[in-house]
Order: sequence, then structure tokens, then C-alpha cells
Amino acid sequence: MFKKLINKITSLSNTKKVLLLTILIIIVQILFLNVQSAFKPLDIFLILIKAALLVLIFRIWIKVSKEKGNEKFLYSNIFISVVIMFTSLFFIVYHVQNDFLFHPGNSRVNEQNHENLDASVYEVIQFNDYTGYYKKGVEGSNHLILYFGGNSEYGATTIRKFGDLEDLTITEDDMLNNYNVLMFDYPGYGKSKGQPKEQTIFKMALDVYDFVISDARFKDFELTVVGFSIGTGPASYLAKERDVKKLILVAPYTNGYDLFNQFVPIFYGPTTWILTNQLRNDQHLKDYKGKLLILATTDDELVKYELTKKLVLNLDNVDLTFKTREGFTHNYFFVDQASVQIMSDFIES
Repeated sequence: MFKKLINKITSLSNTKKVLLLTILIIIVQILFLNVQSAFKPLDIFLILIKAALLVLIFRIWIKVSKEKGNEKFLYSNIFISVVIMFTSLFFIVYHVQNDFLFHPGNSRVNEQNHENLDASVYEVIQFNDYTGYYKKGVEGSNHLILYFGGNSEYGATTIRKFGDLEDLTITEDDMLNNYNVLMFDYPGYGKSKGQPKEQTIFKMALDVYDFVISDARFKDFELTVVGFSIGTGPASYLAKERDVKKLILVAPYTNGYDLFNQFVPIFYGPTTWILTNQLRNDQHLKDYKGKLLILATTDDELVKYELTKKLVLNLDNVDLTFKTREGFTHNYFFVDQASVQIMSDFIES
């Protein structure tokens, strides 16, 4: 049956082959889209662009096959095909990198969580174009965590884990007490306005910090900034631009170039200009004067352990504590009791 199918395809005219290839390319790309978010016009546009470019390459090879005796023609078309492939790849990366790095999770679930927050435990804070979520700690807790989450974390959803799962806790007089936690949605996430990209998220980090230190609700708290995954970018930038005394980075990376090169290792030298989200943790932290805790797991499948270790080795002059865990993957730091204890001990130090 498979052989008959192959024979049937090979017997098609070149026009029909191109049409079939186009349909297959579109189907495959749709299947590989992030199923957590709805289709956007940009998604559809890029699918068609990629399909058109690959079809163009296919047509060139058809012409090459008809001109087998013309070696000059063959080499020139191979060169053109390679140029088209790399140009299309760079074009795609340039336009989709924001969606790749900053893609909100399930908005429907977040909306439900926003509506169902217990007002006696959580407070919704509107500030400029940003929406934040504040979880009050138990009476006597004088620590405030300003949390910058991963690329699919919503405030209304994430803030619940700090209360419901007792993820970041302190032990004091043989009692388990929860910290105060504050998290703002990135621009374009949840109810925060704007578009998520490096410039807007870095600006949000500065605006939120300035708001926190000037707000009467938080004036008596000892502040610790915590960044997780992609959130280590704005957290590190904030530590460079403001007087952050304590900083915790969970699963951090060196920079945006290395982050992309984990998946497509082509961004070196002149090709780095394509990446507008540089996220230079290595540069932002090199002169940091506060206390820094970096936490990583050797089994991290998204931000490779080697990437975090490379960042650590770059921070010779920083007051740094580096802790390594194993036995769990990227999204399980805040339910790993040993990791929670490490963070708690650092906050209390």
C-alpha cells in the first residue's frame, strides 16, 4: 500500500506535487503550534510565508533536475536554495522570538483564577497599565518576595501556589509562617496592557520596584527579588538598576543568545543582531553588590544546567551562593522541599 502511494505521488505533475507539499507543510506547522494559545494573525502569516519559501526551494530543485548537464546552473541553484533557507529561518526567528520567549499560558484558566481569588488572602493591585497580585503573609512575617515568573505564568494563577502549597516558608519559633508575595503580570499577560518584549518587561520591573518601595503597605518589609526562568531576565536587570539587597534566581540563563542556541545553534557573531531580546544576565549581574542565590537542577530540560553553570562562572566578584538540585525538571523547584528550604534559609540570612 505504501509503495502504491509513493508511485501515485511520483506520477503527479510538478504543479500537483508543489500543491501537495504546500498542504503538508501547513498541516505540520499547525500541529506544532502552541496548543495553549489561540491562533493569531501572525501565526497564520508566518505559516504561509514558510510554506511559500519551502515550495520555492522545491521548485528550484525541480529545475535543477531538468538541467542535470548544466553544472554551473546546478551550483548556482544550490547556493540560492541555501540562501533562501537561512534567510527564511532568520526572518521567522526575528518575527516570532517574542512569542517564543514570552507566551502567556491558558488565559481562560487565569481568568477563572482571577475571579475566584479569596479577597481575605489575596489583593489585586492596579498600577499604571499593570495588574498585580499580593498575598499577605501571616502576622509577624516581615519579608516580601517580589516575584518575576516564567514565560507562561499568570499572576492570578501563580500567586495561589505561594499560599495553597506553602511553597516559600519560614520556620520561626517552631511555627511555619508564609511570606508576603507580590507578583505583577508582564505587559500583555493577564490584565496588564501592552506587548511582552524585553524593553517593556524591563521597564515594568523598574516601575514595579519603584512602586513597591514607595507604597505604605510594603514599607516595613525586607524585600527579596525572586526571578524564575525567563523572569531571571527582568530580575537581573532590576538588580543592576536599583538597590536590590537580596536576589534569588531560579533556573537562570546567561543571555538570550545562549538561550536560543540551545535549540538552534546558529546565533554567533554577526547573526546575533537578529535577536532583539538579548536578556544579558551575564552583563547585568557582573557588578551586583547585594547577596545572590542561584538555584538550578541538573535535570532541567528547558534551561540547561550547563547554561546556568556558565552564568555562575562569569560572576567571580559577586557575593554568590550556588545550589544544585537533581531528580526533577524545570517546573518543579517550588514543590521541591529542599529547594524551598534553600530559598527560605537565604531569605532569612
